Amino acid sequence: MLVFCLFITPALSQKATKQATPSDKDRAVMQIRQLKQNALIVRLQMREQTTEQLRQAGNAEAATKLQLEQEKKNKEIIAAFRSDFTFCPVYFIDGAQSELLTRKEWDKIVFLNAEGREDSTIRYSYPLFFTGEFTSMDQNISALIIADENFVRLPDPFPSHVNAYSELSENRPVSKSVRKLNSELHDYFKFYSR
Repeated sequence: MLVFCLFITPALSQKATKQATPSDKDRAVMQIRQLKQNALIVRLQMREQTTEQLRQAGNAEAATKLQLEQEKKNKEIIAAFRSDFTFCPVYFIDGAQSELLTRKEWDKIVFLNAEGREDSTIRYSYPLFFTGEFTSMDQNISALIIADENFVRLPDPFPSHVNAYSELSENRPVSKSVRKLNSELHDYFKFYSR
């Protein structure tokens, strides 16, 4: 079950104070252009292993509840990207297919449709990809992040994350996190495309 609360504070949303070297900036400009010309593949958690363990332990009711909550959360993420993310095309996969993704075994990857169901008619058609997911960055901070093909978060100054949860901040809905990331990507691209 993908469980996270969405929080943000001004202090946590600040980018690292480290000054970007020219090579850092050049790399980030190249990456933002690559993302704009290609696509983002969002990895969704299905929690199949946890639900199976619950079933094997004789707790089918808890397993079903966890599965339904996870499906609801994944549908919320998909809906937020479909309605609030315009920077580049977005695809969705079951996070369990991550190994296939790193090996670019496109013929074996089954993408997910708008309902979060596997859809073998969806094909990836871009030369490069970046990945996105809601994940933990630090002990008490969860974020919506953008990473490279090997799931390594893109370094600053690339706008690669939006804090989604912190014990020190307020709740932020999934759609607001997606909108904020979309806005930051558009702003960064626009600034460096002049």
